[in-house]
Amino acid sequence: MGLILPQVCEITICPTNRKYYEDLGYFIPTETVNGKERVKKGTKITVHILDLMKGSHTMVKVQCDECGKIYEMPYKDYLKKYCVLKIGKLFCFDCINPAMSKYGIATQKIWADKSYVLKR
Repeated sequence: MGLILPQVCEITICPTNRKYYEDLGYFIPTETVNGKERVKKGTKITVHILDLMKGSHTMVKVQCDECGKIYEMPYKDYLKKYCVLKIGKLFCFDCINPAMSKYGIATQKIWADKSYVLKR
């Protein structure tokens, strides 16, 4: 569970992500202006969510590994979740406390950080 696959999303191409997606093999439509190739402002392409940039704010669907609830959260936040990094599981707000105890990963440092919790 965790990240629900397959999933695609539409992203807007800008100068900072153009090369990244071209290197992954995505076709980005360009136009020639004054002899230079440029991407028209607002150009969008459809990409697989696993190809998103690490800092992407694109909302992705995730599923709690305990109860099966489906949530949406920014991709960049999914990548930073402590439980995902530590044990490869994702928990919703209602399941996080029992799950942390069940898997034995509850420590004072983690409880102080709170970034592992999916927001309601």
